Parts: sequence; C-alpha cells; structure tokens
Amino acid sequence: MKNPLTIYRQRILSVEKGRYLLNPEGKVKSIVVYPNYYRVGSSNLGFQSVYGILNEKRNIICDRAFLPDNDLEEWFEKKGNYLHSLDTFKPIRDFQLIFFSISFENDYLNVLKIIKYSGLDLLSNQRDENTPLIIAGGIAVSANPEPIADFIDVFLLGDAEVLLNSFCEEIIDAAGGEGKEFFLKIFKKLKGAYIPNDSINMESERKVEVKRLQNMEESSSYSRIISPLTEFSSMHLVEMSRGCASSCRFCLLGNYYGKPRMKSIDKLFEHIDSRLLYTHKIGLISCFIGRGDYINNLSKGIKERKLSASFSSIRFEDLNDEFVKLIAESGQKTVTLAPECGDESLRNKAGKQIEDDVIIKGIISLAKAGIRSIKLYFMIGFPGETTDDLKAIYKLVKKINNEGERNNLNFQIFISASSFVPKAFTPLQWSAMEDERRLKEKISLLRNLFAKINNVRFNCDLPKFAKIQALLSRGDRKVGRILQNAFSYKGDWRRAMRESDVNADYYVYRTRKKDEIFPWDFIDTGTKKSDLYAVYEKYFKN
Repeated sequence: MKNPLTIYRQRILSVEKGRYLLNPEGKVKSIVVYPNYYRVGSSNLGFQSVYGILNEKRNIICDRAFLPDNDLEEWFEKKGNYLHSLDTFKPIRDFQLIFFSISFENDYLNVLKIIKYSGLDLLSNQRDENTPLIIAGGIAVSANPEPIADFIDVFLLGDAEVLLNSFCEEIIDAAGGEGKEFFLKIFKKLKGAYIPNDSINMESERKVEVKRLQNMEESSSYSRIISPLTEFSSMHLVEMSRGCASSCRFCLLGNYYGKPRMKSIDKLFEHIDSRLLYTHKIGLISCFIGRGDYINNLSKGIKERKLSASFSSIRFEDLNDEFVKLIAESGQKTVTLAPECGDESLRNKAGKQIEDDVIIKGIISLAKAGIRSIKLYFMIGFPGETTDDLKAIYKLVKKINNEGERNNLNFQIFISASSFVPKAFTPLQWSAMEDERRLKEKISLLRNLFAKINNVRFNCDLPKFAKIQALLSRGDRKVGRILQNAFSYKGDWRRAMRESDVNADYYVYRTRKKDEIFPWDFIDTGTKKSDLYAVYEKYFKN
C-alpha cells in the first residue's frame, strides 16, 4: 500500500507555483511549521514570509510542514509513522531547527499534535541535545507565551524580519550538524528572544523587548508560493502596511503593533510583480489604507497590470469616492467591514469612533458601486453590554437594509458575531469574559432577530471555543497542564478542564485587580501598563 503521506504530498506539490529550490549549500537545516491544515497555513502571510526570509539567506535552508489532514491522523497513531516535511520529504525530527508560526491560541493543541507526530517528547525538558530546537513566533505567542512555554525551547517576540535577520547573521559560518546548545547560545544573545527555561522573574526590571520593523522598505511580507489549494485560491497575498491607526480597546493587533507604517508604492509593486508570472489575483493585507496619491498610484498600478485585487480589512473612514471606485474596479466581490457594536455609544467606548450615519453611507456607496456582498463583523459580550446594545445591532443592520431598498439596491448582508475575548496588552486585559451560558442566550436573541430580514445571513462563533481562547490568551504556565490534558483526551477540552487541578474559570471569568502581575508583564511592547489601565478606566467612566 502506498504511503498516504506520499499521496498527500504529491497532490499539493503538483499544483504549487513559486516554490523554492532549497539551497544545497545551506548548512543549517530548518523547517517552518504551521499548526493547521495546508489550506489554512499556506494562506497565512506570516508563515509564507518566514519561509521566504530563511530560504533567501546564505547558510540555511527552510522546508515546510503542516498539520496533517483529518484522514491521516489515524495513520500517525501507528508506531513508527512520523510526520515528514513537504519539500524534501524528510522526518521533521531530523531537522536542527523547527520554527512554529502561530497566529491563533486555539492552534496550540495542534502544536502538541505535530510535536508528537514527529516522534518527539512533548515537554521541552524531556527532549535531549540530539533533538531539534523548537522555536515559536507569531502574534499569539508574542503576546503571551506562558500557557505553551513548557513545550517550546525559544520564543521570538515581534516581527520576523528583524528577529530572523539577526539570527541568520550569527549562523553564517555554521559548518552544519550543530546541536541545540549552539543555537541556544545565539538566541540567548538575541534581543526579542525569550527562553522559558531562563526563568525571568516577573517582578524584576528585566524585560524581553519586542522587536518591530520600523522601515517597511525592509518588509519581506508577501506570498512566495501560489496554490489553488489554499483558502484564497491562487491568490498572491501582499502586506501593504503594519500596525493600526485605531488601537481599539479590545484589539491585540492594533495595540501590539502600534501605529501604522506604510509600504511604499514602489516596494508594494516590487512584491506584487515578483509573482505575476503565476497569478494576477492579489490580496492586499492591511489594517490601514493610505489616502490621496497613495490610492491614486495604487489604482493606476492595478489597472496597468490588469490585476484582480481584494482588500483584507477596510475601515469605514477610508470609504471615500476614490477608494470605493478602486474596490469596485479591482474586481472584489465581497467587502468585509467591522462596526463591532450596534450601539454608537458602546462603539465609542470600545474605541471605534464611527457614527451610524458613516457606516450606512459607506455600505450604500459600496452597493451603488456594484458590490453585491457585504460582510459585517460584530462582537458580543463587551463589559457592561446590555440587551438594548444587542438589539442595536439588529436595528443598525435594519437601517442599512432599508436604505438599500430606498435606493433600489440589491445586495446581501452577512453578519458574523464573535464573542469578546480579553487579550494581553489591550486596555480590556483586566476584564472578565462573559460566561458561556449568557453568550449563548445573546446569540439566540440575535439569530431570532435577523431571521426577520430576508437578505441577511447570520453566523456566529461557538462560545465554548471562545472560552478556550480566553484561557490560553491570559493564562500562566499552569494552564499548560490543561492544554496537555486536552491533548491526552483528543481535544476534549471540557473533560480536560474538569479533570485538571487548575481552575480554568479563574483565568477566564475573573476581573483582574489594577496592580495584579500578569504572566506577560516581562514583555516590553513599548506601551506602559499604567497607560493601558488609564484607558481601561476611561471605558467604564464613559
């Protein structure tokens, strides 16, 4: 019988474009792993960027691996069957360095699966010198690595370009075959690297500084590999900017990455042009869109190259005539926007300073330009949220729908409601999360309300998964015991929490005190904790 991993690999590689021919002279053997399926991981810009950065260096090669598809999991339960890399089909355990790119807390369980499928011990203190060094980066672990710290050797906090460039400079003369200690010594000197076994004292002045890329001309954030088997089929993803101008009080990205830094138009199209041979379908990733000449030059470049372009995140404030025209002419079929709250005053408290009229006007202008599908993100469970606040979501969408009918516009509205999850390094990190039962009641209310509008489709996340995310977002190292239980119980988180000596509700449903020491306080993002608390107090004073 043919190895199912071989079939899986051939199916993927046969349709990929832009894949690297790994440098035969590279002495250091590394692999970047995304802890989810291929279709998800290859749609992730951070993962693609790490793969590119490492393979463009002189003395290192970088292979790839992903969480195996569901139908392969039973195969890995059999003794002697180990996970292999995608490009060279080598056992993951044979690489010197394993880089995990982790964007979401709920993928932590998949990290443990991959470590086990690779034939390695889960706990870092049980892996000897002859095993690979396991490194993790990405926004989830950069904010709070502690719940997964017992399983990882090194965390890289901040932007990959800065951290990996510094690391690769240190290994330029490596001869090959070096063990863990060689690389650990390098990481110990590297600013932005956190080694859990060094046991930083949370109450000391010692901090790990988050490394940020300030000059976007040095950005390496664009897709290297184009494939029809991804979430965004055959799309070339390119980062336009990093950071956000809004800094909403609940949002990790805006608070962690700071103010927006734009990539120049020339650099943007340099990255776009690098994959024009493979696709004319691009996805522009940004929390902030430039204005004036930037939009005009962007529009000109898209038209000249006859590109089909989509914008990942659009702010209502950016929906002026020129930008709406660009969206429509670029071929984007669905536009995603995030009012977050239906009630204007709650929206302002949350940090979204947008009036209802601006929201309605923006959506109508998109519909008039020919956009027939509008996706609106709302968040429920904010501290102090009332039933009237929930009903305000329905009322706002009803107003949008009525205005569309008044203008004889035909468009579909898709509502996506997610539960508020308190995140580290945000002003609402002191808040308790709303309990699961109450969140279910709120979702039921919204579902019943939106059933009254024909052209509106309502979808929501599951509160039980939001609870897991909240646990892993603000947990300390003891929470890793629940994570390990969940792995042992094959993803049964309820049983893992119930049978653990660690109280999950203590981390999820508890309001923190002002002077409480957080598990992530040893990380220095450049923002003072006292400043975040001042904004937190302002939220409740309003």
